[in-house]
Amino acid sequence: MKINLNKQLKVLLVEDEALLALTEKKSLELYGYTVTCAPSGEEAIDVFRKDPTIGIILMDINLGHGMEGTEAAKLILKEKDIPLIFVSSHTDKEVVTKTEGITSYGYVVKSSTITVLDASIKMALKLFRANQKLKESEEKFMKAFHFTPTPMAIHDFSNRNVFVDCNKAFESIVGYSKDEIIGKTALELGLYVNLEERNEFLNILKEQGFVRNFRNSLKTKAGKELIRYLSLSQMTISNKEHIFSVQTEAPIEFFDK
Repeated sequence: MKINLNKQLKVLLVEDEALLALTEKKSLELYGYTVTCAPSGEEAIDVFRKDPTIGIILMDINLGHGMEGTEAAKLILKEKDIPLIFVSSHTDKEVVTKTEGITSYGYVVKSSTITVLDASIKMALKLFRANQKLKESEEKFMKAFHFTPTPMAIHDFSNRNVFVDCNKAFESIVGYSKDEIIGKTALELGLYVNLEERNEFLNILKEQGFVRNFRNSLKTKAGKELIRYLSLSQMTISNKEHIFSVQTEAPIEFFDK
């Protein structure tokens, strides 16, 4: 969902206290926002589903009887990615930490001024746009990754460098299917002929953050040994550190030297 900041932004204000909701609505409208109110989590979900023009949600955590704001937020975000800011009178660490696991667009204390709330909304929108651009870039990369004829794989840097993805070209040279590869490490699959080579390029990766054209021996599922040139680079996907690996028959040229 792309939000145009040059147009009047529609806010869904979820607040169970009628007087407070009316006060906040008027304050936000004075700042140029269009505001729709919902007194409960259930109604917030219903309003959100019926109105695709809503650009941001201000969600109270305690909504009296029925669904809590955190639960309503989870259900809404499961259906659609949208900037959502929690608004609450609670300031204890446990509550704030709980909301951070749901959305990263902000937490505003109810006693804050309209100036603070307005600034929080603008910051959330900027962050949302940045995240959207990042997602678009990741989607383009993944399309190229899967269609290139060069063997490539992606490893989870935080989890023993297990494979999290690979392309058809990589499956073809190692002889394993994608289902056999994902969740395993190269070591567990027996892809190394020489463990000293593995230790050497991992040390290089640790020291400089990348490896280029490292000549190594690769063992396939059938036991065949292949000489390949390995290049590795650290990369961030969905805010998580990964390792991107490329296996080529000959050294490849890098243009940033």
